[in-house]
Amino acid sequence: MNRKTVIGLSMLLVAEAAGAMTLDETVSSSLSYHPAMSAATQEQNVAERQIQEAKSGYRPKISIEISSGHQWANNTTIRSFTNDGNDVHINKADFLLRQSLYDGGLTGSRISSAESGYKAAGYLVGERQQDIITASVASHLNVLRSEELLVLAKSNLDAHRKYLEDIEDRASQGVITETDAHHARARYAFADASLMQQEEQYLVTRERYLEVVGIKAEGLRGVSRPVIPYASLDEALQTTTNHPTVRQSASTVDQARANYEQTKSAFRPKLSFEVRSTVQDTSASSDLSIYNPQSHETFAGLVASYDLSNGGADSARRDITAAQQASAEELYKLAARDIREAIRTSWYTRAKTADRIPLLQNYTDSLEKVLADYVDQFSVNRRDLLDLLDRQVETFRAEADLVNARYDLLIQDYTLLQVTGRLSGQFGIQ
Repeated sequence: MNRKTVIGLSMLLVAEAAGAMTLDETVSSSLSYHPAMSAATQEQNVAERQIQEAKSGYRPKISIEISSGHQWANNTTIRSFTNDGNDVHINKADFLLRQSLYDGGLTGSRISSAESGYKAAGYLVGERQQDIITASVASHLNVLRSEELLVLAKSNLDAHRKYLEDIEDRASQGVITETDAHHARARYAFADASLMQQEEQYLVTRERYLEVVGIKAEGLRGVSRPVIPYASLDEALQTTTNHPTVRQSASTVDQARANYEQTKSAFRPKLSFEVRSTVQDTSASSDLSIYNPQSHETFAGLVASYDLSNGGADSARRDITAAQQASAEELYKLAARDIREAIRTSWYTRAKTADRIPLLQNYTDSLEKVLADYVDQFSVNRRDLLDLLDRQVETFRAEADLVNARYDLLIQDYTLLQVTGRLSGQFGIQ
């Protein structure tokens, strides 16, 4: 049974295993498990409530204050029975209803800022979603890759074992030298070490899958190449502004602009409708016991206010938010540039990998034929041992390179979808 057959049967068993885990199931599990996704969702919930908080500026405010204590007073009532002021024990209740009619645009700007923050939080969810999907896809594929490479490493060790058994038998018969036998043992030990290294990598990829997806990598199903909806690099670059990272950055710019608009309200007058009511009781003061100890005052009307000076704090705040807006705008440009660079890099890398695979396939096919001929020729003493062992190692490495290239291309396909903001849609996630 040649290596292609061994690998094919191995992957077929994996794909058809009962309850085999599909890539869609891997992605779904990772999204529900990964804490980064939960954190982003909670941040969006916070941003949604901040909108409601900002809208409270349009609603009336009602407060009540109750106080009880001593007050030194000097007024006409006090002076009617004493020349100096007097300590008066007062029980007092104040009621205030205020409805803002015009706050200089403060509330509207706060709402705009909160709404932009909510959009940014939503795009952050999309960004985290894309990152988690990318990590889960890579974990799924790398487990499959390590399984295939493990099969190859075992097949390579089996081949070296057969060579060693044949060579030791020939050495015992004096057909070949003991030096050849030592050489065969050394190559066998190296093949065994290669297998151990691949077994380690297999365990590492499974642990990585467990951390990313939240479940063990058992019977993962094979993956087909996704459909890439772009005919050219220019077409892929047109998606830059649709990437969640870029859209989040754009929403951050809108939020910074709204924050700047908020500062302008400090330089504008305010107008509100207020109802104020105060009830006061001084009956506990013995000096005033012969007078009416209770009073009640109520005011209802319009109140206008204008801050003449706030120590320069308002101007400083305006300058700060202007600088923050300028920074956000530059970060938006940087985010768009980074995504364009990522798209170009992904496009070229993927194209070169796709071009290499047919060459690697031809190289591997040719080496397998050469190796089969060398085995036949060595069996009739027409081929040197070193030539046979060299061809065995070369064939093993070529097969491993081909496996790696195929999985690299799969990961690069999904990476291209990720950097163009289309990865979530690939799995039916909005």
